Amino acid sequence: MRKYFLILVLFFTSQSVILAQDVTVLTLDESINIALKESFTIKSIKQLVYSAERNLWAAKAGYRTYALSKISAPVYDEGFRLVEVVNGNPVPKQYGSFQVKGNLDIIQPMPWIPFGGGSLTFRAEGYQLNSWTPSPLNPGIDLKSNQFYTSLSAIVNKPLFTINQLKLGLKQAELNYERQSKVFKRSELDLVYQVTRAFYQLYRRIQEVKINQEKVERQKMIYETTKKKYEAGLAAEVEAMQAEVELVQYKNELKASESRKKEQEEAFKQLIGLPLSQDITVITELEVEPVYVDVDQAVNLALKNRSEIVEKMIDIEEQKIQIKQIDAQVSIKGNLRGYYRFSGFSDPDLPYGTPTEDLFNNSWDVLRRTPNRG
Repeated sequence: MRKYFLILVLFFTSQSVILAQDVTVLTLDESINIALKESFTIKSIKQLVYSAERNLWAAKAGYRTYALSKISAPVYDEGFRLVEVVNGNPVPKQYGSFQVKGNLDIIQPMPWIPFGGGSLTFRAEGYQLNSWTPSPLNPGIDLKSNQFYTSLSAIVNKPLFTINQLKLGLKQAELNYERQSKVFKRSELDLVYQVTRAFYQLYRRIQEVKINQEKVERQKMIYETTKKKYEAGLAAEVEAMQAEVELVQYKNELKASESRKKEQEEAFKQLIGLPLSQDITVITELEVEPVYVDVDQAVNLALKNRSEIVEKMIDIEEQKIQIKQIDAQVSIKGNLRGYYRFSGFSDPDLPYGTPTEDLFNNSWDVLRRTPNRG
């Protein structure tokens, strides 16, 4: 029996030690560091900064060369038409076509061109058409052909009388990223202040609980002493009753302070981003150091560094951009387009059913040899 009793004692002792180890002791610096990493406010603002950063990256990518490819689905068309026959009734004859085309554009934006920017496009295009139709002179004969068209083009596109949308888009992305960065920095400073304030409020609640616990213990001793004196006839009954009433009051104050401490502890954990189920306590060493402030220097630094002022300046720049965009919507617009093109067609005398590769090679030879340019 004694053996089982010792085992139970050891078990509960170990459990109490484990529970005691689960309590997280935090200093002010540790609390601030946790909040700057785990706080919901910081995490949400980091997402906004990341979004602004990606938008800025996308706006800068708009200055780079990119490619567009377009391949149309094959189009097959087939039907019948009535063909007039000499000295006979019209007869139905089959006709049809098969076509496929595609092009590849390599585009270099040129936002540095004054008055609206522009773009340079290098285009390669291919088009194949196979067709068959009855001859109007001899319905018994089908006219069949296969053609292939190739072209290489250099195209310059220059908007007229309008704003440079690409350049303004980059400017807006830069302003938005700068704004979110300033908001993030200010939020960090605000969070440090909020955590510091909440930390010392929690520390105050913890000390209130300790003080009230000491008051209860002291009042218990007074009550026990007064009660014994009353039972021995050395104190009046009213003194014993007064001591009991004060003990009840101190116990109520202790419960109220414990409730306030619990409430403040939950709010503090929520602020710094810790789970509500985690037990914490705070410790601190209060050191008061005098701080001397130069008012003029403080004002100058505030005017230079306060993020609110920078954000207002960003607002002004964004409003200017919006004014330009609105003016561009109601103003006259134009577009200047110039191109230089090499093109080639396959030989129409090639037999029907010639492979596509041979048709392409033939049209490419024509493109290189002949001055068919535009």
